[in-house]
Amino acid sequence: MLGPKLRVARTSTDVKMKLKGKKMAKKKSFRKLLAAAFALTLVGGMGAAGTANAATGAPWDAANANQKGSISIYKMKDGTAPAGEDQYTMAPEKVPADSYVPGAGFTVTPVTKVLVEGTKEKVELTKIEDWNKISKVVEGLNKNSSDTSLYELGAESTEQVTSATNKVLKFSDLPIGLYRVVEKTTPDGYSSADPFFITIPQITGKDSATATYKYNVDVFPKNKDQKDSVTKDAVQDSFVGAGDTIKYTITANFETTSNTKPLTAANYKGYAIFDDAEIAAYESITKDAVTAVTVDKINDPLTKGTDYTVEDQDNAVNLETGRKRVIVKFTDKGIEKIFNSAGTKKVSVAIEFKLKDNLPDSINNKSGFIPGNNSGDNTPIIPGGKGDKGTEFGKFEIVKVDAQNNKTKLANAKFMFFATEADANKCAAKPGDATECAGASKIGELITDVDGKTDSTKKFKVGAKFWAVETAAPSNDYVLPGKAVEITVARSAKGTCSDTTKTTRDECVAVEANTWTYDAFSMNIENVKKADSGNWFNLPKTGAIGVGIFALLGAGLVAGGTTMHMRSRRRENA
Repeated sequence: MLGPKLRVARTSTDVKMKLKGKKMAKKKSFRKLLAAAFALTLVGGMGAAGTANAATGAPWDAANANQKGSISIYKMKDGTAPAGEDQYTMAPEKVPADSYVPGAGFTVTPVTKVLVEGTKEKVELTKIEDWNKISKVVEGLNKNSSDTSLYELGAESTEQVTSATNKVLKFSDLPIGLYRVVEKTTPDGYSSADPFFITIPQITGKDSATATYKYNVDVFPKNKDQKDSVTKDAVQDSFVGAGDTIKYTITANFETTSNTKPLTAANYKGYAIFDDAEIAAYESITKDAVTAVTVDKINDPLTKGTDYTVEDQDNAVNLETGRKRVIVKFTDKGIEKIFNSAGTKKVSVAIEFKLKDNLPDSINNKSGFIPGNNSGDNTPIIPGGKGDKGTEFGKFEIVKVDAQNNKTKLANAKFMFFATEADANKCAAKPGDATECAGASKIGELITDVDGKTDSTKKFKVGAKFWAVETAAPSNDYVLPGKAVEITVARSAKGTCSDTTKTTRDECVAVEANTWTYDAFSMNIENVKKADSGNWFNLPKTGAIGVGIFALLGAGLVAGGTTMHMRSRRRENA
């Protein structure tokens, strides 16, 4: 009798252990699903939260199989979320009023299949088995959200775009499932968000007992304001005006739209810097314009061909008509070097172009960059902002005048122009010497006409210093200064319109067909006459009466002095 009792007890214990094992397995399975849901609800920094509705049960429960949900997108400026809020605690009422970003467009697309262990398998999240499937691909989808070999998509929704009055984009009536959210339109001056995946419902909670299934999901993707991420500065000591080679330095932040934590070099794939050069301003625009690419405190300098390549493009995304793009693309090896650099990770590109003789009045900078991401397929960003300074040019003339009488205009004076004072002074010391004047502007040597003016059709830079050297005086009657003259051209307030009935620039350019031509900025430069020019101080002439008088007076003084000396000697001898 003892034996059977023991066997019964043993059998009962086995049953309890098996039941406990099943519960443990189910708990582990739920944790995996919960982890998958957390990961899929939000890729990286995309804030996501949700509000529970009538369907508070699991999506694999038969009662919820036909439940519909929604995805509401709150597009925010990066860095404006309240402190301490994350993707699961953020809520619509916590979004600051000035954080919304207008002009961002999104679409939502159902994911129909995912690649699981080499096979594309159908996704139906009304089945618990399919939640197991997507838990296996979470990491791959997060890292490669644009890699369509990892999934297949259904029909994409109509794009919705944020505005000042339409701040929240709501995609309603969505069945249970996995969705891919894409920012199709990026606001000017902002970075785009990487595509991300989200499930309906979103599962949150600390454990299986407190799990919440949220069918109406809110997401809070961030846009980083890139207005100050790129600067382009003209190197002022490289040029004076038309015909010169103008040098620029473009400096850009090393950026990625990937929200993976922690970031690796792979998250910067596709990073590039470019300049959209104005065709009307430069003689030619080619890839040879790039002369150097540098990074602050990089261990191993970047090498062309190995770390980066340069292309010139007539057609490109966001390229305006009348411009040509010169783009520096970084290889995986180059990106690795930048990522591992110890400094600010700012990347600088030295670029230069030869200015046309017939320059426009201004050259507007349009430099930008392509932020990296996991797949390297981001849209070019042209930030503008304070880094977009531009360069102005204007007509300039020297008026050569007599220093004694400025109304007297002097012809045949010659001038050369220099971007640096040092080069100008070298030439001034030896005017006309080919070696000492080699640093002169390609504007050339200008000669004053009968009105004392140089050619006023030449355009010079406006608002920045350059120097003029007089290399030949108007005539032999005048002295060469031997010193450079500092000049800063100002934009003339006057001009003429192609429509002569318009007298101001604003009136003129209000009609697109009209053109406004600024008057030349003028500067007087004086010449001093030589002493022997016949127009200087009068000196007494040799042999004139005045000279004779001075000679007689001198002789009398000498004679008088001799007589007094002789008398003195006689007294001493007496």
